[in-house]
Amino acid sequence: MHLRTGTDKQVQNELDEAVEAKVNQLDHSESALLEPQAPYTPVETPISDIIYHFLRYCAERHKVWHRKEVLNQAKPWTDDPIIPEGRYGNVFRQLDRGSIAMQQDVISKGDQSHEEICFRIFLNNAFCNRRTWNRWEVELDEVPSLKNFDVKRYSQILDPIVARGDIIYSSEFQMVPPRHFFGATSSTMSGHTASLKMVQVMLEVDLAGRLKECKYLCDASALVQSIPGMGGFLSMNLVMDLIKSPTLKLAARDFASCGPGSREGLRRIFGPPINSTIMDNAALRWLERNQWKYWARLGEAPPHAPGLRPGLRVLDFENALCEFLVATLVAAIEFCR
Repeated sequence: MHLRTGTDKQVQNELDEAVEAKVNQLDHSESALLEPQAPYTPVETPISDIIYHFLRYCAERHKVWHRKEVLNQAKPWTDDPIIPEGRYGNVFRQLDRGSIAMQQDVISKGDQSHEEICFRIFLNNAFCNRRTWNRWEVELDEVPSLKNFDVKRYSQILDPIVARGDIIYSSEFQMVPPRHFFGATSSTMSGHTASLKMVQVMLEVDLAGRLKECKYLCDASALVQSIPGMGGFLSMNLVMDLIKSPTLKLAARDFASCGPGSREGLRRIFGPPINSTIMDNAALRWLERNQWKYWARLGEAPPHAPGLRPGLRVLDFENALCEFLVATLVAAIEFCR
């Protein structure tokens, strides 16, 4: 692909015109039959042209990753100013730096028993902040483990960081510390202490052992939701980290759980029928089954992650929809400047 020069607005106008011209040539009268699981009734709904813009975004975002990481090309990696050098997550979650760091720094370091790996994933996922994890490693002088885990000790390590006003949580997947579950309030228990107590609960109920009994991701996610503060979206994020462990074998099938960003992305494509988690999943399954004709119409090869078949899985659509929504909001802001 030839990468043009020019101002961001000029390039964006050219891209908008090119995509709009292609979309104008396509069928605008299509509808989707969304089929939620029984006993819910299938719903037919018109499909917005946004589906084409969404899939073009997925194709171009993945090309950026391929040019940068596989071909080792120098900048610029795209003509599109709204996909600027990795500001947005990859279409495939496992290609993101955070996922790679999780594999290298959390899963692969330390005791490789199932219980210890799960503990490290539970702990890391409760904060999702690499600096927080590194601070424990430095202060403990070893990798966090079941052998050295103590809520009070781990909490005291974070106390001075919080007192300085530094960030100890991720802004992306932050769990609300379940103080109420422990009979506490913000004045009687710090947020990080509550998060550590939540990890302790996971250990006390033998969550790691019970996860080994699960066959599918959806079963594992349902089990995780029995932990205080773990809703559908947060449980999915934890399970997506857990399946990186060599000690767990969970089949994905068509599982995903929408966060607010991906749900809004679905609403923009399918409209009012996206009104519940049941319909979220029906729409994600529809995208997974019907993606091929849209790739062909756009003249784009389906994104292909190493080790996977070409195309997006249900959980990849959930991930990409959230990133696409952020990109469209940024584009709208840029347009208004």
